[in-house]
Amino acid sequence: MNCKLNFYNPKAAKADGKPYTFTDRLIMLRSGLVHVEYVFSERYGNISFSATLRDGAKCCRFKKIGYSHPSYWKSIIISCTDEEENRAWREACGMANKRLHWMDGYMRKGACFYGPNAIKYDLKGQLCHITKWKIWKPNPKKTWCSKACNELVYISRLMNNPISDFRVQKLFEQRAEMLPSQRRLGGKGKSQLYELCLEYFGPCLRDRL
Repeated sequence: MNCKLNFYNPKAAKADGKPYTFTDRLIMLRSGLVHVEYVFSERYGNISFSATLRDGAKCCRFKKIGYSHPSYWKSIIISCTDEEENRAWREACGMANKRLHWMDGYMRKGACFYGPNAIKYDLKGQLCHITKWKIWKPNPKKTWCSKACNELVYISRLMNNPISDFRVQKLFEQRAEMLPSQRRLGGKGKSQLYELCLEYFGPCLRDRL
């Protein structure tokens, strides 16, 4: 089955008349892609998972997103077996504090789903990536969108099938984006998770594992 990572491109949305939000402008200081969603396959109703400050959630949550403007998003296909997707689902349910079969009967478009003990959004941890100054440090008990989605990618596809490049494997294993001074790929305007997945989750990924 195919899952996806959908990365939001605010510049594409702005070209269509949608203004930047304050959060967009903040994250754009270091990345041209400001948000990512892990989209499960039709086995799980194509529901999306991420950590966000939007929707009133301020934590890890599931959401049924229609993606009515596909030009706003950059997608990377994550080909996986049913068991690999099940591992990602179990991990996502744990982060969103939902039981494994919570989705039975829940398919309302636009609604968010998360429990009272869902992992909270780490705004200060996100801010620490904007500059090289160590003013704030990430909270190990909190997360943000790319960090949460990276966790699902690692748990489902890489934990039992390490990629051949040991250095990049270590980046995934850290389950967090690198500080600007630690980036191996690209530079300003790039998303660390996007670049890693684009390079290693292409059409020939199966042949590399």
